[in-house]
Parts: sequence; structure tokens; C-alpha cells
Amino acid sequence: MILSRRSSVATIAFSLLLSLPLTACRVRTRDPGATKRLTQAPDFTLTDESELPVKLADLTGSGHAVLVFYRGHFCPWCRSQLSKLNAMFARFKAAGARLAGISADSLAHCAQLRKKLSLRFPLLSDPKLEVIKSYGVAQKDQDVAVPSIFIVSRNGQIVYRYVGESISDRPDPEKVLAAVPPPPKKPPPKLPEPKDEKTEPADEPADEP
Repeated sequence: MILSRRSSVATIAFSLLLSLPLTACRVRTRDPGATKRLTQAPDFTLTDESELPVKLADLTGSGHAVLVFYRGHFCPWCRSQLSKLNAMFARFKAAGARLAGISADSLAHCAQLRKKLSLRFPLLSDPKLEVIKSYGVAQKDQDVAVPSIFIVSRNGQIVYRYVGESISDRPDPEKVLAAVPPPPKKPPPKLPEPKDEKTEPADEPADEP
């Protein structure tokens, strides 16, 4: 009987231990409804790892911006996600989309991470979480971003969003690429208007003598 009780207690304790990592991985934003209310992307200017200012308009100037909010350089899921997106860089570019990572990391950490992963897109530093908060993806209990992706059109409209429910929750990069709207079709080139050709009156045959 005693062994049975001990066995039951051990089973319950083991189950609780197994559930702890899952519970710890769950994240909540400080303002859960913020991302749903957003239709127009908040404008911003952040500094990239090369200490150059980057505006939202710089990213949407040639099409769409894919904003990748990640927790930080220390997060293995973030590094994996950034690497997968980097492997698809050429395909995003061909679709008219520019990638950019955003986190609360310092400029030094952004530079180290970009070099380590050989990223072809910029990492923007938001140490005060000003942009992260404006997009409604600041984590409730930590000064980091909830893993999220926003696709912003050239006119500043949010056309796609994905906010992770846990620190490991990321969208499939293929689905993110598929969510990029196709570029507008170019109008067909105008054909030159035909010129009016003036016809010369035919010479009348001369009278025979």
C-alpha cells in the first residue's frame, strides 16, 4: 500500500516536471490585443549592426518589408529561424520583399550574430523596446520581443502577421514567403502610334502624239 502511494506520488511529480518546460516556454505579450488592432504599420527608424539608420520606408521602398521580431542572440530558436530565412534570402528578394530582424539586442550583439550566421539581411537594435512595443509584441515578463513576423506593404499596410505563442513557436518560412503579395503587374509598353503616310498622287500618263 505504501509502495503504491509512493509510486503514485512519484508519477505525479514526474508529470509535473515534464510539464514545466512547456509552461516555461509559453509567452504573453504586454498588450494581447495590440497586434490585432494594427492595420497600419507603425513607422520607425532603428540602427543596424553597422550603426547606420534604417527606416521602415527604406525596407518597403522596393516592395514589401518582412519584419522578424526575435528574442535575442542568446535564443537558439531565434538563431535557427534567422538561418532558415537567410537560406531563402534570394527567393524573398525575387518576390520583392526585404528581410530585417528586430530585437532588443545591443548593436554589438547584433553585429556578432549577423557575422556568426552570415546573414544577408540587417539586424536592427531596439534596446528600449520602443518599436517592439509599438507593434504590440513586447513580452509581458521580460524585456524582449515575443517571436513574431509582420509583412508590411509599400503603402505601410500590414498584410500578414504571426505572433508566437511560445518562445519556440515560429511560422514555416515557406508559408511566410507565400504570404508576400505578388508585385503589381507592369502595364504593357505603349506601342508607337502609326504615322500617317501621305500618298503622292500618281502621275497621269502623258498624251501620245
